[in-house]
Amino acid sequence: MLLEEGAPPEQAEQLALKYLKMQRLLATEDARKQLKTSQMLVTVGAVFLAGGMALTLLSLLFLGGSYVITLLSA
Repeated sequence: MLLEEGAPPEQAEQLALKYLKMQRLLATEDARKQLKTSQMLVTVGAVFLAGGMALTLLSLLFLGGSYVITLLSA
């Protein structure tokens, strides 16, 4: 493809290798960003879950009365 675009034959292989390396670097960088974002979202979700459970337990202990606790399953 590089030769069809007019690249000199002696540089075509070097350009192709350079492009491949850059493509792999960008793919790796994108994967790292996605992993970091997903880990942050899992942490935020865990904090909300723990806070909700703590609030529920505290309200059960200190407010008294009767409660109905249902568990949903999919």
